[in-house]
Amino acid sequence: MLKTVLVCLLVNFAAHAQQPKDYFKLPSLLLKNTEYKLSFSTHPEGEYYKQEYLAAGEDPARFKTMVWIDVIRSGMTLERIVEIKTAELQKRKKTDKLCNYKILDNEETGEYLIEFLMSAKTADNVDIIEWNAYRYKGTIDRNGKKGIMLFAMSKRAYGKEVPAFMETLKKERGNYTAIIGDALIPKIRL
Repeated sequence: MLKTVLVCLLVNFAAHAQQPKDYFKLPSLLLKNTEYKLSFSTHPEGEYYKQEYLAAGEDPARFKTMVWIDVIRSGMTLERIVEIKTAELQKRKKTDKLCNYKILDNEETGEYLIEFLMSAKTADNVDIIEWNAYRYKGTIDRNGKKGIMLFAMSKRAYGKEVPAFMETLKKERGNYTAIIGDALIPKIRL
């Protein structure tokens, strides 16, 4: 498990070294007085786009906070996406004692927010702890094609930082969730 996480981090780091293409015409995001600049993008297949954003000084290989947007243009429903993510987290809970999640359903907007915690470890030591807020929203592109947008934030701690991170998370988890939950979702132009 940790090996997979580390390989993904190394691949992601290499990708971050290249100049990202701004598919969304959105070079930066401002959330709670912090500016996050486009640091990575990918368009691996026809209907899927991803852009990641980091604050100044963040190291892509060991970031503390990352914000990203995924857009997939498909006929899949928000409910189905939430079911898939929930099943993934339920499976993870079997091997990750720290994994937990909460689903918030905004009936007024039709959006969903999944707030969750997960970890990676070797032996008995937690090497990475990651908190996430995934906000899912339905979209329609300028050609009328429906899709789904994921507007997300991840906060991480590594090694010896984990205990302090967990203490802060106990106090700030609701505030972190509100950063994504209350944010104005940017307009995406593809």
